[in-house]
Amino acid sequence: MSRKGPGPSSEPGRYLEASTAFVPDRLSREFWRFGVLNRSEADFHAEDISAPYRGRVRGFIGPRSQIRDGRCDPIILRRTTEMCRRDGGDEILLSAALHVDREVRIEGPVHMARVNAGDLIVLDFAKPVTVDAGQYREVNFRLARPLVAAVVGRDPAFLNGRVLPRTPLTQMLFANLRDFADALPTMEQAEREAALEASTEFALQTLDFVVRGFEIDDGAPSTHLFEAAERIIDRNLGLRRLSPDWLAHKLGCSRSALYRLFRVRGHSVMEFVSEKRLTKAFASLADPDNSLTIADVAASCGFDDPSSFSRMFRRRFGCAPRALRAGG
Repeated sequence: MSRKGPGPSSEPGRYLEASTAFVPDRLSREFWRFGVLNRSEADFHAEDISAPYRGRVRGFIGPRSQIRDGRCDPIILRRTTEMCRRDGGDEILLSAALHVDREVRIEGPVHMARVNAGDLIVLDFAKPVTVDAGQYREVNFRLARPLVAAVVGRDPAFLNGRVLPRTPLTQMLFANLRDFADALPTMEQAEREAALEASTEFALQTLDFVVRGFEIDDGAPSTHLFEAAERIIDRNLGLRRLSPDWLAHKLGCSRSALYRLFRVRGHSVMEFVSEKRLTKAFASLADPDNSLTIADVAASCGFDDPSSFSRMFRRRFGCAPRALRAGG
């Protein structure tokens, strides 16, 4: 894939590490607030205020991207409009939630996300946000904004607050970020730089695939999304749990977006599924080499009740399944 925007740089990366273990307990919160979280404000839950605060961060910063592995006690983080204006908001953040002791709540001006362990969420540093988290570990991967814009073909702000669908590709990216973070302290400088560059390309390729294949968009329904929905339906016609909720989960879109996607094409989701199932059943019954019984054909196409299948088949094709099988 050709890509415009900044390319690899010969500028060396920089390793960083900070921990409250190296400061007196009475100063642990102030150290974390002012020494580590320099791009956001921090509040601490009142019930935890008497105990020492525990937090640790490791990271590697390159010219195009950076990785940070953070573990800390419960905290509330805020990035205000003024902070976003002051620091330029030139980064897109991919955050991998490795461990959370409770659901993380993320609120922005027009969205709210709930993040659980195993999730991969996108945040735009140009947008104000509040994060309320318990004890957690996350690996965040920060990409220069022009890189992401070049891949998705527009301002990547539309990705803000989106939890990426759990597909094999996004799960591979999640594992890559976790493994990179785990290995970070023991790697040599050259290894870190190579791993950061490889992870940058992997993250960009993944975002490119997500946006093209499972279009995350609040505008007009996407042809790419419909094509992806049709592929999933075709592969799972015999699945009893094939439903709008299940399909929306597989696509990583909302149920309302899925309904809109099919409505503009003149049918409901389940009307489309039913037509696909009947067409497959017709092809199977018309095939002289297919030795399955009519009941087995119906079941393989997702119909539980043979009599109901027969009625639907006759209504759609003007003949009974038995007549088609007999060559009528």
